[in-house]
Amino acid sequence: QAYLSSASSPRPPWNQAGNLFNYLPPPNCLPAIAALHGQVMQQVSHLAHEHGAWGLTHLDLHFANFFADLAHNRVMLFDFDDCACGWFVMDLAMLFFDWSVLAPPGQREAELLRLSKPLLAGYRSQQTLSSFWMEQIPLFARLLELNLYLDLAPGYAPSQANGWVDKFLYQRQERILDQIPVIPASCLVG
Repeated sequence: QAYLSSASSPRPPWNQAGNLFNYLPPPNCLPAIAALHGQVMQQVSHLAHEHGAWGLTHLDLHFANFFADLAHNRVMLFDFDDCACGWFVMDLAMLFFDWSVLAPPGQREAELLRLSKPLLAGYRSQQTLSSFWMEQIPLFARLLELNLYLDLAPGYAPSQANGWVDKFLYQRQERILDQIPVIPASCLVG
């Protein structure tokens, strides 16, 4: 039973809306990647829609979708077209995921640690975040990784370079198949 469902919200549940967390593998994708996607979706399907963990989420909260006003200690979010009901940690997973792609090679874990302390402290100052939900951030980051890979890899042409996409796709298939965590749990301290 969902705490906040589409019946009580103008937005549908995350898995019934267009967003980066909701993507079905195409029929021609590598079977091993489709199987990993199925495993992640199975794990996500068992998560409870509990009060304090589930509600209206942005679902596209990456570093190009907010401004930080440091002079006034404010953050202004925008681009709400993917909003849906979901788990609040999905937004945290998106931020950590984006940061992991943007981090310089060889510095990913150090950069994730650097981001996690202030981000999680700020988050916890406004919203409770249990250790159980902290542990789900890598799961949602894995779902993002798989969905973006399935969406971007088939049409990728290095001749049409895009900085973020190039960084994301670099050795991504190998990382996915070797099941290297996108966000290692050890990087989530706050």
